[in-house]
Amino acid sequence: MKIRIVCGCLMLAVTTILYSAVNAETPAPGTPQPFKPDEKKIAKEIAQGYERPPQFEAANVLDAQYLTSTDYTVDSVVHNDGAMNHFNISSRFGSFYPGSQDMFEKRVKEIGALVILEKFTDSKVFLDATAKAGGDVLLAPVNAVKTLVEAVADPEETWNVISGVPGGVMRLFRSVSDKIGAGVKSGRKAIVGDKKEKKSAEEQLADSADVATKYALKHFGYNQSDKVRKWQEYLQIDPYTSNEPLQEKIARIVAIENGVSIGFKFVPGVGGISFVSDANKYYKLAKRLSLYDDPVELAKKAVNQLKAMGVDEETIKAFTTNPSLSPTCQAIILDALKKLEMVEDRTSFVASASGVLSYEGALFYVHSSRQLLTIQEKEKGLKRFIKGIRLPAVLHEKGSIILPMPVDYLTWSRDLDGALTEVKKALPKKSKGAVLEVRVKGRVSALCQRKLAERKIRVVERFNPPVGE
Repeated sequence: MKIRIVCGCLMLAVTTILYSAVNAETPAPGTPQPFKPDEKKIAKEIAQGYERPPQFEAANVLDAQYLTSTDYTVDSVVHNDGAMNHFNISSRFGSFYPGSQDMFEKRVKEIGALVILEKFTDSKVFLDATAKAGGDVLLAPVNAVKTLVEAVADPEETWNVISGVPGGVMRLFRSVSDKIGAGVKSGRKAIVGDKKEKKSAEEQLADSADVATKYALKHFGYNQSDKVRKWQEYLQIDPYTSNEPLQEKIARIVAIENGVSIGFKFVPGVGGISFVSDANKYYKLAKRLSLYDDPVELAKKAVNQLKAMGVDEETIKAFTTNPSLSPTCQAIILDALKKLEMVEDRTSFVASASGVLSYEGALFYVHSSRQLLTIQEKEKGLKRFIKGIRLPAVLHEKGSIILPMPVDYLTWSRDLDGALTEVKKALPKKSKGAVLEVRVKGRVSALCQRKLAERKIRVVERFNPPVGE
């Protein structure tokens, strides 16, 4: 028995060394890097009357429970990009650079899941199974996880997108003036730009349901295994997380399960999931929305919801095949829009979200949809989405325009100034004089508040309704 355990340890060690060596020789394109302020851009904007995004102390923006841990450390300096706070997390599982406070909490929760998995893979039952499975089984999951990143669209840009490169929400502000209408960009085009690609007549005429399900199989094929999804549900994590170390760890465990034809029982002795559970704002919602079910069925459900809403085929394809809009994001957005059925022109929200270019941008739409749902349920009066812009502004029956702004800390920037100008331009003629009300998830700088007041824009701070169940 001791020999088996030693062999298992040796195979795990060898696999880790081989995997590290391969990565060292061929680093993944677009590997996430710490956020760095663009000093040239900032200096230029300051000269034009805008402000420098601040730096914060981590202790001033995070709850105390996140500041001290034996499993990770958080850099004391937190950079703001004009909308979102950027964090640096170091752990024995790798470094993470979440581009918002919401993403920070998600990554910390996932580190907690990795700790649980680490304890499990150090257990005797797992090491015995590893010795039986053989080295080939251990190497297989590496490629399975890489497929998630590399299989769709352009590998470099796709990696950048689902890793959340800096500037996600600010990039969204900069693109507001791009008009949404007929011929919405496809998911691929939205990610890689205006590259022309040849498509067969069959592909061009393909029904959106076929496109969405094929995409689910190709891009999210990693999650096809029932055993993988069971582990994800046990850990209460997002089944479509872009956290590669976490995906790879689960894939290795499942490979061993399959290699020796057994099903591991979750071992009580390796630790509970209380911390993960406490930090997880999405788990009950994920359960209700069936996010741990077959991803192909989830894709079909999304397409049916979009069709019932009156969304055109091209926009459905763009929405369901955008790598930034994971099935988790899609399901939460569509759940909110279904409940907003009395608000006209919901299709414009879908069209706007379909062109998002980063995961942080996708979360902007997720939280916007939940903010609007809360407003409608508690305050009533939402009448119609404003067409032609990439921000989800909604006309209220009393004549005001409500603009969700689920950001951490909003400063006065050229991008924000331009985005708000475009929102006002897009208003119907009879609404040109309407009061624009911005609902901010976090806080707004003093200068930004003054500038918005000068433009007769009303601000509501700390509007952060729960994601809900």
